[in-house]
Amino acid sequence: MPNHAYVSLKECIADLLAHGLDFDIIHDSTVPQVVSSISDSWQAKEIFRNAGNDEVKKLVLYINEWSDGFKPSRSSKSNRGSCWIKTITVAPPALHSHGSMYTYPIAIGSDSVSHEEVESKFA
Repeated sequence: MPNHAYVSLKECIADLLAHGLDFDIIHDSTVPQVVSSISDSWQAKEIFRNAGNDEVKKLVLYINEWSDGFKPSRSSKSNRGSCWIKTITVAPPALHSHGSMYTYPIAIGSDSVSHEEVESKFA
């Protein structure tokens, strides 16, 4: 991808599955009285139902994505190139919701270039 380094979502999911980590998996069930995780929400149940054929075994996960700019820690004052990074966190269980094991940087590039191609690829 021009002006960016990019890792595919499929590669991130494959890496997580290869490590045998637990996920906050979305199941087709009724919404509980008290929603304590994203997978318990009405919207998650709707996503599961929209995921397709009930005869096919499926693993339905949610992904939180965000992006931000930052200044590299090692830059001269005359050339402070700002960077942009896009990261994802894949369905962490409650005990690991703030850990880094489920988070991947998927794109990085200069803050001054367009990120539309990365955003389109992600979408």
